[in-house]
Amino acid sequence: MSKKNLSGKRFIKIVIMVGALLAIGVEMAMAADCDALFDSVQKQPSLMTKKGMIEDALKSCPKHAGLVYQYGYAYERFRKYDEALKYYNQAIKLDHNYAKAYFGIGDVQVLLNRYKEAIDAYQTGLLYDPDDGRAKNSLNEAKAQYKAESGSEYAGTTPQKKVEAPSSPASVQVSKVKPESPPSFAEVPILRLIVPFAGNATNLSQDAKDVLAVVVGQAMAKGDLAGSRFEVGGYTDNTGDAAQNKEISKQRVEAVRDYLINDFGIQADRLVGVYYGEKSPRFPNDTQENQALNRRVEFKRIQ
Repeated sequence: MSKKNLSGKRFIKIVIMVGALLAIGVEMAMAADCDALFDSVQKQPSLMTKKGMIEDALKSCPKHAGLVYQYGYAYERFRKYDEALKYYNQAIKLDHNYAKAYFGIGDVQVLLNRYKEAIDAYQTGLLYDPDDGRAKNSLNEAKAQYKAESGSEYAGTTPQKKVEAPSSPASVQVSKVKPESPPSFAEVPILRLIVPFAGNATNLSQDAKDVLAVVVGQAMAKGDLAGSRFEVGGYTDNTGDAAQNKEISKQRVEAVRDYLINDFGIQADRLVGVYYGEKSPRFPNDTQENQALNRRVEFKRIQ
């Protein structure tokens, strides 16, 4: 074999190796970009804006399990439960270890009163994240609800790691769940809701109204939440003095209360306003981004 042929073969091998390294480099860069998009999505307080960001991000990163999960979570917040289940299951197909997706399925199944399916989903998720306290509580509540409705106990199936994503059943048994001492499952989207505000603004944006209408107004107007009462807590960042911030938080709370009372007929005594001002920030007020996340209204269950 001639030196020329050896040189040619070596050249081809080098070209192949360089091409492979370039491909790996591009793939790693794309993964890094997708992770950056995911971080941006997680920090976006506006649900409507977040949903649009996810849709744009998925065009470039359709196989990013975290983004797909966030898309399902957005649909859950808008009470589009079939779509939420679809994307939670898709996230699991992309990453079988993604515990949050299993927990998301469990939350939706509970909201639909499918307690057996919820129990299975929570147990599988806890296999991957056994320290998640909220999921443990949700699992226990789902078991209690199943026993209350059926008169029997369901321990759940024995989950195995790296199984196919749970499929949603064809039939749905619907029954009302009256709120008891733990938060009722119909209240979960309300308790997760964060209403953001820009700067010192106290008026509700159209975005905020749309989300409040779907997540809070329509839910509280239904029989499932009859008698439920919520604290409506207002918060600010640390810009300005404490007295001014407390007044701003008050005006934000009253804007939310007025909207729900006037547009959805919610009784005023079911929405108890609390004005925290700059106290109890979600994040340290050390960056403009964190300050924006601290300007908010949240809901807490009273009874």
